[in-house]
Amino acid sequence: MSKRINVNQTKFNALWKRHAAKARVTEPNAADLVALLVHSSLLYDATRKQADEATQRIRASSVDWNEFRVNLVDDMVGIIGVRYPDAFARMKRLRMSLNDVYLRHHRVSLDMLVGKPKRDVRTYLENLEGMPAYVVARFMLLAMGVPLIPVDQTLVDLLVDKEVLAEPADPVLVSEALAKVVRPDKAGEVHASLVVATDEFWTSGKALKVRKDREKLVEQAKKAAESQRAAAAAAALAALRAREEEAARAAAARPAPSSKGRDGKPAAGKPALATSGAARKASGGPTSKAKGASAHKAAHSGKPVKAVKLVRSPARPGRR
Repeated sequence: MSKRINVNQTKFNALWKRHAAKARVTEPNAADLVALLVHSSLLYDATRKQADEATQRIRASSVDWNEFRVNLVDDMVGIIGVRYPDAFARMKRLRMSLNDVYLRHHRVSLDMLVGKPKRDVRTYLENLEGMPAYVVARFMLLAMGVPLIPVDQTLVDLLVDKEVLAEPADPVLVSEALAKVVRPDKAGEVHASLVVATDEFWTSGKALKVRKDREKLVEQAKKAAESQRAAAAAAALAALRAREEEAARAAAARPAPSSKGRDGKPAAGKPALATSGAARKASGGPTSKAKGASAHKAAHSGKPVKAVKLVRSPARPGRR
């Protein structure tokens, strides 16, 4: 069961309306669906200015989107700039999505989505490899008119800072919660206003500070988890050694097996059978080697070899 997200609607409305005047009314990349996908992939957890400039650099460096797709991830990072937020991970995911489009249609184009049912388009985007939820929501909002509110981690941090949310939550769940409190015909305007708000959150330095604090907490939690695993492993090893030592003490305290018979007297040992050639030779009996030599000599001398007659021992009385 998903966690319920409580939105302070009064503070939320005040937040987006305060930035509505600076919001961009139309999205210039909406005419080209691949450009919209690329720009949206550059916008989450970054500023609009950064996304616009990176999109322009990509267009200037490539003849078309397919030429940009065939670049290595490091080359893509070089195009948008190594200082771009999460540059490597961002370009890795974008390259995966563009490659998936190409493998499906043998070209980098999304024109085939035009005219399709909105649910099918959303399913198509969600199934693209490496596709972030923010990009899906923004594409559906601007290209298909579906009233969704794209939410990234920066917007979640902003909403917590402005007390719209009581505590941080998953961006996907926050997006669903905001969509319920925003009028469908206002979704585009609200999204554009929130982009302006997050830009100001970035430029004020608060977004970066919150991000570093969160990363520090994640690192501390990771180290604590590793320490707990190490302590658990050490405890398990100590318990194993304790069991082994206990078993060794028990074996040492156990009395040795008695060599006496049932009557309490030492058991009479049975004489060992002289089975080996050396033993038979020591006892005066012929060895198997001597027997073999005698039989071989008799066979070549022309004398008949004496057959050995097997005599069955008579049965003893009382035995069957």
